[in-house]
Amino acid sequence: MEKLHALSLFCLLTSSLPGTSGQFPCPDPEDISPCTCSYDEGRLEITADCSAATPGEIFSAFNDATWFSKLTKLNVWSNEAVTVLQKGIFGDISFQYMNVYDAPNLVAIRPSALLPSRDRLVDASFGFGRLRDFPWHILPQMAALTRLDFNGNALTALPALQSDTLQYLILRDNRISSVEGGWSVPNLKHLDMYGNPVSKLPAGFLSGFEKLVMFYCSDCNLGPTLHSGSLEFNSQDLDLLLLDGNNIVTVEAGAFSGLTANSHIILLDNLITEVTEEVFRPMLEVFSSGNGYVSLDRNPIRCDCSMAWLMLEADLLEHTFGSCENGLYFHNLDPNVFETFCIKMNPPMAGDYSTWI
Repeated sequence: MEKLHALSLFCLLTSSLPGTSGQFPCPDPEDISPCTCSYDEGRLEITADCSAATPGEIFSAFNDATWFSKLTKLNVWSNEAVTVLQKGIFGDISFQYMNVYDAPNLVAIRPSALLPSRDRLVDASFGFGRLRDFPWHILPQMAALTRLDFNGNALTALPALQSDTLQYLILRDNRISSVEGGWSVPNLKHLDMYGNPVSKLPAGFLSGFEKLVMFYCSDCNLGPTLHSGSLEFNSQDLDLLLLDGNNIVTVEAGAFSGLTANSHIILLDNLITEVTEEVFRPMLEVFSSGNGYVSLDRNPIRCDCSMAWLMLEADLLEHTFGSCENGLYFHNLDPNVFETFCIKMNPPMAGDYSTWI
């Protein structure tokens, strides 16, 4: 009898809590359909999924049903109906993770759709939509945000971003051709701009990221010349620079600076024809004290006397990967050929590099 009384009391108490008429702690499924709610008891996670809902149905699910105010995840996958995340669409509900992915008709996100999550949102993914812009100005208010993913959208420009928390920014395969300087994102570690038609970065842009680990700009439009000072870094954690497929023909002396002994530069699939000593020796000397390297594979490089300086210094060659225009790898070339048949011309001025002919 006491057990029955206790069970009745428990049912009475839980019936007064939000969402207990359905699958506690979720709302009644009928109140939020076609959105759904699931609860992972082991992880203490509540996930809302509105992949099959229209914007109006999403608005109704979050504004007309009773939820706990702090949810874990929002998922909207492969939804062609969602065009705008409008004001108030999620009511006063906040999320830690938002995944609005493969919503091919999503063109806009209103600031007020995100601001209820200002203190909790950690990761937001809006990949494979048609976003042309984003309310970047609210980033300083997003106090927990560490990752933003805009893979495969239609962004064309980046203003000066401000965020004390952002660590990962994925912008690959957009249409970005303009990047403003003056960013303040001190904790940025990973900047992915792969596949954007950006031809120039603002002076000092990359040196402002003191914790940068990876910079991806493969298949951008940085060629035909990497000018002196164009890629300045200021991070002791710098690991990987992906610059393949940029139609780079010429790399000027001083184009790269601030590299570490363990940095890796990928320049494959460009149009570089000469491994110039004044360009590559400074970086290779830095790499020689660590495991860093430069990759020059699949460039039409002339393996003639102009690269004798490299072939005759094994400790530098060890940190270089590449092949000649005829397909032979640098490491398969015989250094004795260069030593025997090339002539070293001393520089006319002290401090200049020697010339090999």
